[in-house]
Amino acid sequence: MKLVGVTRTLNENDIIESVIRHHLALVDHVIVMDDGSNDNTAEIVYSLIEEGLPVSIIERRCVIFDEGNRNTVLYNLAKNKFCADWVLFFDADEFVDVRRVDNDLKRYLEGIPENFDSVSLDMFNYTDSIFDDGNERNVPRRLLWRTKNPLDVFKVIVRGNLEGVVSIHAGNHCGYLDGVPMNSLRSDNVFISHYPRRSGWQDIYKWVIGRLKITAAGRAETEKGTGSHYIHPFNVLVNNTEAILKNNDFFFVKPNPNLFEKDSGFYLGIELKYTEIVDYKDKCIQMVLKYTMELARDFGKIIDEYPDISNRVRGDHFQRREIYGEMPALPEYEGHIETSQSSVDPVWAIRKNTKDDSSLLINGSMRPDNYNHTANQDTPWWSADFGQGIALKEIVVVNRFDQEGVKDRLFPFDIILEDGNGETTVRSIGSGTTASRECVAIKGIDKNVRKMTISLPGCGRYLSISQVRFFL
Repeated sequence: MKLVGVTRTLNENDIIESVIRHHLALVDHVIVMDDGSNDNTAEIVYSLIEEGLPVSIIERRCVIFDEGNRNTVLYNLAKNKFCADWVLFFDADEFVDVRRVDNDLKRYLEGIPENFDSVSLDMFNYTDSIFDDGNERNVPRRLLWRTKNPLDVFKVIVRGNLEGVVSIHAGNHCGYLDGVPMNSLRSDNVFISHYPRRSGWQDIYKWVIGRLKITAAGRAETEKGTGSHYIHPFNVLVNNTEAILKNNDFFFVKPNPNLFEKDSGFYLGIELKYTEIVDYKDKCIQMVLKYTMELARDFGKIIDEYPDISNRVRGDHFQRREIYGEMPALPEYEGHIETSQSSVDPVWAIRKNTKDDSSLLINGSMRPDNYNHTANQDTPWWSADFGQGIALKEIVVVNRFDQEGVKDRLFPFDIILEDGNGETTVRSIGSGTTASRECVAIKGIDKNVRKMTISLPGCGRYLSISQVRFFL
């Protein structure tokens, strides 16, 4: 049997040597695709190759999110160039734990029934802690605390002899054969030991770079929720920085014995030769700055090559300033407002309860990361109760403008006005009834209004906007 391991890496100089040496005890060859590391990850891989180990490296710098395509490229390379019978997918911070199968992964795979195209491996998360030995370079020997139970999150090993078109999920979570999910066996004996966080500072630069990469990939990725696990911590870092940077419990973790247990002994590699102790705080600053410069440099190249894009970008900024300049010259209501909404999305909402999330729409902020977010539901709504009737003349709804793809979600919508005495008026707003998708002015109201509701009619919709302003 020919077993080939494949991995992608980005800024993993603290762990790449140990993950390769460990898997070389189990597989015939390891293929590494480096996505453009700004540390010495690639140099460490080259050192392993020069040592004579069966390791290959492909350097393909990519400043946007493109994991699914790259995983599929690695599968085809393992199959066609290295004649793999099985292809093991692991991230650069993931180690296959084969202690329950006598450290013999090949023999285990030989026993997989032919009707299964792949094997799914559940994972345990390991974490840094106050008990770590700071002088230990080998991550699996330094970080010894893991979750007691597996996470119900899977990585795959895929047969290399499949007929048809094979594609691999962006997170290596599953495979597809001719567009259909593979028939996969869930393993009860082989697991993934995952080290997603080796330091609080590493967490921070992963949040920032991950969020920027996915946003830079455009609407195709953001609308399907790729990398949604980066959104909440990134927003906390932006909006409440002290909650992270001044939180000792974030940087100095004390594992909860009810949730974590001490575990070691799965590592099969030899001693490390090229890995050095990493100062994660320094690395955090360096990686964020270097990636931001990469992103800006690539954007500049696009601007140079396609002048029409440059004109569009300048036009968007001009239009945005002009829109805000068109706010009506009427006095704005500054009294008490009690806000509410139908739900909060557990992933995308910045605040995790309806009161706090709905109140974001009246805080006066024009920041692109200031918005509410309901769950996906039928006829979601947001409301403002003034506590008494006010002589309302105009409402301005400021749509989200942080991502192009979310603007159309607002339309069509209804404005429901209640006077508190049983009279209700409804105004329906469609995308064709307004000149702008970013800033919608509902004029000529001239009514006494106690409560105003924005309602999105229809099934399976989100309500996510930036601000609502009221003028008298």
